[in-house]
Amino acid sequence: MALARVLVDPAAGAAPQGGVPLDSGPGQYSAVLPGGDHGDGPALKAEVEAARDTDGTFAEGRAVTDVRLDIHADYEVFGVELHGSPGTKRSLRLKVRNNGPGNPGSGTRLVFTTPSGAVLKEPMEVADEDSYEPHCDSGDGTYNCRLDELGPGESRDFEFTLRLDGPGEGSVTLQDASPSTSRRDVNLGNDTAAVTVLP
Repeated sequence: MALARVLVDPAAGAAPQGGVPLDSGPGQYSAVLPGGDHGDGPALKAEVEAARDTDGTFAEGRAVTDVRLDIHADYEVFGVELHGSPGTKRSLRLKVRNNGPGNPGSGTRLVFTTPSGAVLKEPMEVADEDSYEPHCDSGDGTYNCRLDELGPGESRDFEFTLRLDGPGEGSVTLQDASPSTSRRDVNLGNDTAAVTVLP
């Protein structure tokens, strides 16, 4: 019989689960730590079942299973107002913050739809030694920027410089890169904000 062990980080989106034989306990350099808060799920209990594999199936060494936790992460974006006449250059920072409580890892993207005007400067990243490339994919006035892992309480800024072309309104919004993203944001109302140009 094996003893299941789950160690949970409340900020993480997954937890490692391992098993050790009850008659031998954890292996060298391993330990089963006592204490910790009890969960609110049903109590686990052992049940005897009829043997389905008379030869038995055994494995040596360590076996680990990742257990996905139902912990959401509330990401928030913030609106920006720019003031200036046509031809004026203005810099803006698009901010994303993880209000917690979870850390979903990577898998979310920031999408910036520009107001009227031209983008003169966009976020860059190191491509090679002394070489840089745009951090965001762009086309038709939209910049799609990868958002790397963002822990609870952490934020990330994306800086752009625009040449204004009169009043107008764009937007900044968050999109999950795939349906498997574990963000599970329960507050979608702060996933979109306006980027406004005023006289």
